[in-house]
Amino acid sequence: MWLFWSDRGQLLEPQFTVPNKRGFFVVRNGTYNLVPAEADHHAILTEALEEVLTFESPAPFNSAQGVRSYLESRNTA
Repeated sequence: MWLFWSDRGQLLEPQFTVPNKRGFFVVRNGTYNLVPAEADHHAILTEALEEVLTFESPAPFNSAQGVRSYLESRNTA
């Protein structure tokens, strides 16, 4: 399961325009747009960061503190 947030930490969810397809030997990914999610769809990003075990991203997104700092700077701008 994938969870999505905006660059300001707002909850997003995928709205599929073409659904995923599964065959016996092939899986084809669908296409989607990210749209605002309901408030109870999933955890807010700052809370979810506590559960992340590994960050595979360039700085500043390679640590929970880096993401928090980025969000703080975006939300005060």
